[in-house]
Amino acid sequence: HFKLSDNQIEKKKKTELTKKYICYNRLIKVHRERVVNWIKENGYLEDGYVSFPPDLTLDYTNFDDNWAYHKVCTDHYDTSFFSIINEANYGSFDSNFLTEKTWKAIFNFHPFVIVGSPNSLKYLKEKGFDIFEDIFDSSYDNIKDGEERIKKIFDTLDYFFKNHTILQLTNLRKDIFPRLRYNYEHFWGNFREYVTDDFHTKIRSMSWD
Repeated sequence: HFKLSDNQIEKKKKTELTKKYICYNRLIKVHRERVVNWIKENGYLEDGYVSFPPDLTLDYTNFDDNWAYHKVCTDHYDTSFFSIINEANYGSFDSNFLTEKTWKAIFNFHPFVIVGSPNSLKYLKEKGFDIFEDIFDSSYDNIKDGEERIKKIFDTLDYFFKNHTILQLTNLRKDIFPRLRYNYEHFWGNFREYVTDDFHTKIRSMSWD
């Protein structure tokens, strides 16, 4: 459904950046509210595309409609550099479960910071994805304690915002575009089939007491 044409990929490569990031949030969850509040309190709201119910709305945003699998706003992705991914689950647990939020960033040519379970980046790296460790400090991914991890994520974001202008990010995107395309093509290779099979396996193994 989301596979891009060659023309769409070329458009992504050439579109001018106007924002630094995307942070999409349809449902209210504690970790998402905390991230959005941090963004607002530190003056970074205007640097990105942020949705959060009920007041922070974007084009195509209808919080009563589950738009998880459709209505991808490509203009937001094309004109911003990276995604702050507020995943479905956050905490101090060991297992990770990546959703369409992460895959959307990957197949829209975005690097990312994941506010999710520990070892989310480790999982992606083990599965062959580029996690852009040279751009973002990925050490937060190793922190199991949820409170310590989110503080490290905030430090990572704060450093990145303060040290990168839109012009710098425009040039950086040109430099890493082959890596972004690699992630996209890797997902649309045999990995998509793996994700589907893995999801069905986990569903079948769950206990429904």
